[in-house]
Amino acid sequence: MINLQKRLHLSFVVALGLVLVTGITSIYYLHKFDAQVHATLIRDMDIIQSSASLEEPVRAEMARNRLNIDRMFVSAQQNQMLIFVIVVVGGAFLAFFMPRRAVWPFKRVLRAFGEVLECHLNVRLPVHGGDELAELSRTFNLMMSQLEELDEMKVKRIAFERRRFELLANALDMGVVLASVEGKIIFMNAPAFRAFNVTSEQVINKDMDEAPLPASILDLLREGLDERARLEHRLTELTFEMENGKEETRKLHVDVIPVLTHAGELVNALMFIEEWDVARGERIFQHEVHS
Repeated sequence: MINLQKRLHLSFVVALGLVLVTGITSIYYLHKFDAQVHATLIRDMDIIQSSASLEEPVRAEMARNRLNIDRMFVSAQQNQMLIFVIVVVGGAFLAFFMPRRAVWPFKRVLRAFGEVLECHLNVRLPVHGGDELAELSRTFNLMMSQLEELDEMKVKRIAFERRRFELLANALDMGVVLASVEGKIIFMNAPAFRAFNVTSEQVINKDMDEAPLPASILDLLREGLDERARLEHRLTELTFEMENGKEETRKLHVDVIPVLTHAGELVNALMFIEEWDVARGERIFQHEVHS
């Protein structure tokens, strides 16, 4: 496919060809006309000079005029060649420079859109003059300003929703674990940290293979990510060290919920771990209540 610059080049070259054909044809016929006029004048002057009745001063004056006519003819030929050279050089310059000059603003816009595709929303175009390209640059800059505002609002909204999710998750009497589609643990609530006796430095943003969590919990997370489907009421037993130093085995109910985008693309897997057969005050996964 021929791009815009090549099409402009082709248009200018065709126009240059037409100008050259017209110029060469005009110069050819002009040169032919000058030669005929020159030959006619010289012939007439020769006839007059050959007359015996012509006085010597007049004969000398006609000789000088003949020399002037010869010089004027040579000068006209030189001027015609100069005009031809100027047309060729100027046309070639216009044919190869002007398309680049005309396409350059559009290339700058395309580069700006390329930066936008790379998520650089702070890109702006310079605005010069009041023509259509300046209006295009102003519209582009306005659009990018609005996109930046929307992006800032989106970031603030995401931060707010994340904070609200964390508050709600930490208030639940169950463990909550969030894993990304890449297989990293990106969130655990406070009851899960206490029950599994781990810190955020040991778990958050760690691959599941590196996280010091029970193997059965990690296997269920992997299964939820692989199956892209909800896992409900999976039972597992884990042994926990209690506050009195004794170990105790608890039966846990685990649900894994896939988190999908509106297009159905898997983003995260959300796990809920809870105890059903234990009194609320004796559960391993419970949030701290401060009186």
